Amino acid sequence: MEKRLDTAEDRKTIGKAVRELRLARGMSQLDLALMIGTGKSQISQLEAGGANIGIDSYIRAARALDAHLEIVSNV
Repeated sequence: MEKRLDTAEDRKTIGKAVRELRLARGMSQLDLALMIGTGKSQISQLEAGGANIGIDSYIRAARALDAHLEIVSNV
């Protein structure tokens, strides 16, 4: 069985989860960006599945959304 190494679909799945969690908590993209120390455009790219954020930003985003990493990254 061949392993899937492409991460594009995983980024889209994670981005969708981040967006759903953010909206469920009544947060704007700017709110989340300020909480994790990045820009609104980075959050927009993340939610669209286009951003490849570092693990530290990923952990901060999960914490800011009061989510466990496995919930956000159920890929």
